[in-house]
Amino acid sequence: MTGTCPSCGYIFETATSLQVKDAKPKPGDLSLCINCGEFLQFTPSLSVKRMEDGLFYTLPREQRRLLAAARREIIKRGPIRPGTPPA
Repeated sequence: MTGTCPSCGYIFETATSLQVKDAKPKPGDLSLCINCGEFLQFTPSLSVKRMEDGLFYTLPREQRRLLAAARREIIKRGPIRPGTPPA
């Protein structure tokens, strides 16, 4: 599986689940760009798009907390690919 972040153009080759070992993404699953921290959502074709507006606030509190904490760490670390601005 490969994909491209719509925000920064980072090309990724894998997705990792925090809950299930060896899980594969499904349409609608959420993710983060490891390069810029953009909130992402898998499409029916398993490409990624920016998370739909407002969806974040409909998630359970613990899921929001985990996503926000991971995003903060990615942004604090800075982009993996030089020259790519954080989200």
